[in-house]
Amino acid sequence: MLNILTSKTNTIGQTKLNLLVIPVIGKTVLKSLEKSGFKDSLHHHLNFADLTDQAGSSVLFYPQDRKFTERILLVQLGKNKNTDASKTIFKAIGAHITKHATTGIVLPAGQEKILAPKILSNAFKDSFRFHEHRTKLEDADKHKLETLVLFSDKKIDNEIKEALVFGEALQTLKQLAHRPANKLTPTTLAEAAEKVGKENKFSVKSLNETDMAKLGMGGILSVSKGSDEEARMILMDYNPKAKKTIAIIGKGITFDSGGISIKPSKDMHEMKFDMIGGATVIAILQIASALKLPLHLVGIICASENLPSGKATKPGDIVKTYSGKTVEVLNTDAEGRMVLADGIAYAQKHYKPNFIIDIATLTGSVVGALGTKITGAFGNNSKNNKDFAKATQDCGEDTHFLPLYTGYSEEIKSSVADLANIGKGAGAIAAALFLYEFIDKKIPWLHLDIAGTAWDKDGPTGVMTHSIIHYLRTLPKR
Repeated sequence: MLNILTSKTNTIGQTKLNLLVIPVIGKTVLKSLEKSGFKDSLHHHLNFADLTDQAGSSVLFYPQDRKFTERILLVQLGKNKNTDASKTIFKAIGAHITKHATTGIVLPAGQEKILAPKILSNAFKDSFRFHEHRTKLEDADKHKLETLVLFSDKKIDNEIKEALVFGEALQTLKQLAHRPANKLTPTTLAEAAEKVGKENKFSVKSLNETDMAKLGMGGILSVSKGSDEEARMILMDYNPKAKKTIAIIGKGITFDSGGISIKPSKDMHEMKFDMIGGATVIAILQIASALKLPLHLVGIICASENLPSGKATKPGDIVKTYSGKTVEVLNTDAEGRMVLADGIAYAQKHYKPNFIIDIATLTGSVVGALGTKITGAFGNNSKNNKDFAKATQDCGEDTHFLPLYTGYSEEIKSSVADLANIGKGAGAIAAALFLYEFIDKKIPWLHLDIAGTAWDKDGPTGVMTHSIIHYLRTLPKR
């Protein structure tokens, strides 16, 4: 983890820096720096540097007196008050922040408490490297940022503490997600959850295949049949004495080949990321415990591999889920909804939740509809949908609610079973409708399809973690 320090702006010069980042608005130096010893130097560079008024424009220069910093980066925030200053700063900083061991960032007055956690979130994201299996690192592979100093004239200790909580949890998520399938199985995912639970004082247990067979969990067991690795239903329980119970259910497919309905080989290695929904649930419980949220949170991870073999489920097979409903498996690559169906039914029967959230890398269809920057969301309660959309907006995460259009419900009916596991089109909606078949209609429910946003070229993004926690914090007040 990064070493995070805070200091007042009048102390700039007392800490030796490799890089100092100074936001400016137009050609105006922030008021907090007007009394600094290098004010004249800043004004000189503002007047003569190629710094435009466009947000994100930046200029790097080397001060003559390098006693306190080797480099100064001026970053233009622009005059539009609706611009997200944290995104502007980090877009301009880019690779600079990863090249220097000690970096300082001056926080604009009035935005300190908002910007501090956002800047730290970006810093943690940019500083993460997965090197568990590297025997030798080149200089280019190493992340040099060791210490980040935030200069602020307002006290931001609580914001720093909270940002560290999120940073540690997201590091857990990313470490797990990066592990390949020969290193992370449903069993080792369960062990990782148990470790996090022990460290953060919430209980964790898991059901093995013998347990699930006795309970009649045909959904998840139909997915794991083709693999030699046993499935696990991982059950995490935080603060059970609280009045409101929220069930958060994650898809934890530690490798998804598609099964008999096998995927194309191109980019199949990325299917180790098909457990990110489950890893997100671990991160959320970790954060909730650290922040002492006054809710009873039940985290359920439906963990399995999906592989082809002589034992694997075949297209046309009919399975009986934990709810008692039967499903005709028309496509074994629509496995996420099968495991989630059992997780949802188990949560409702054993925990009687007041609210259910599921999160899953569920459909390629949502990627076609929304691309890789917007998470697809569905819900059965318009007020909750609006509130969650507001939470995602507050956290800077782009989400779009798609219609839970029941006109497509007939397309997931089967002539030989209660349901078919795919429809004829509108794949993201069909998958949501399939899950809705297992939801008690009296219970508010959110379904988050993160297939397009769960990872990018740099690996797992941690998408929706901030938004879910932000949303959960509003629930005790209702």
